[in-house]
Amino acid sequence: MSTDKSILILGGYGNTGKKLARLLLDYTSANIILAARHAEPLKTAAEELTSPRVSWRTTDASQPDSLLPAFQEVDLVIVASGTASLIDKVVTAALQAKVDYLDIHYSAAKWRHLDSRAEEILASGQCFVSEAGFHPGLPSFLVRYGARHFDELEVANVGGVVKQDWKSLTIGLSTQREFVQEIVDYQSSFFRDGEWRKASMLTTRDFQSFDFGEELGTRLCAPLFFEELRPLPQLYPTLRQAGFYMAGFHWFVDFLVMPFVMLVVKVFPHAGLTPMARLMTWALGAFSRPPYKVILQLKAAGNHQGQHRAYRLRLAHEDGYWFTAIPVAACVKQLLEGTIRQPGLHMMGHLIDPEPFLMDMQTMGISVEERLE
Repeated sequence: MSTDKSILILGGYGNTGKKLARLLLDYTSANIILAARHAEPLKTAAEELTSPRVSWRTTDASQPDSLLPAFQEVDLVIVASGTASLIDKVVTAALQAKVDYLDIHYSAAKWRHLDSRAEEILASGQCFVSEAGFHPGLPSFLVRYGARHFDELEVANVGGVVKQDWKSLTIGLSTQREFVQEIVDYQSSFFRDGEWRKASMLTTRDFQSFDFGEELGTRLCAPLFFEELRPLPQLYPTLRQAGFYMAGFHWFVDFLVMPFVMLVVKVFPHAGLTPMARLMTWALGAFSRPPYKVILQLKAAGNHQGQHRAYRLRLAHEDGYWFTAIPVAACVKQLLEGTIRQPGLHMMGHLIDPEPFLMDMQTMGISVEERLE
């Protein structure tokens, strides 16, 4: 168990925040403070967790005066709310409070803001962890873990598929809006033969096929770029191919709803965002079908002791929010233990210690399958 410290979770009653709190209660000895703008759902979430180590307090991420007193009471702030647009206020408050920081946002703009303040973060002596969760978060970890099986890693492609029961979820409008904004800002780059290339979206020539097992079968997946992928060619100079590839949701969503949403938001970036966020959320729910499962899989190849070999590593869970919360909890466990904590700005997939991280994720409920050929 980790040493007794205090963690504040912004967005503590959300789909990911409450699951993360449950995991931290079960696998660390930390005290947990659930924080968000509205008191009633916070109180309900804290009561449902049924632990004397849980408390709650209202905070408003748009008001720095609300954040600073809360941050000063804890050792680590986890941002699990839809507040990527307010990242400057949250980061400033964390630096002023001299508290460690971790976020679960999938936001290119968020990373650019953090990176612009990297020197300030390093000088503070605090540990800031970004790009945490399922994706981003796990793709670079999978490559690092798989690389241990090779003297020369040549191919490292990661594929993902999300089959979620969207109808059963309550998703806040701010989270819906951020999701659609990232669809609009979609980057389709992959690494091949010494350079990052932009994939063709008019054909499937740059797509990759992944066999996700008996339930979900083989899917054609489109390239999706995350910043955590960028350092991989420098880490593994023999790498010839690398990338992250994502399967679609449903043909109606992929080929009709998403192009329409992207067009409207690009033409009307402010007025169009909220209605398109609602449309996208409706479509995901209306066309979600079982079986429900989330899978992330590494396909790697290279040389070991003069012989060619291939390696597969598959992670799976029935629920995408648990799949997001579990790697974050495993990372926080290492931070609290002090084994990986170091000053500066870090990406989760590059900071964690891969072997105990995988073991902890498996203990927390993610299924793991490995195959070495």
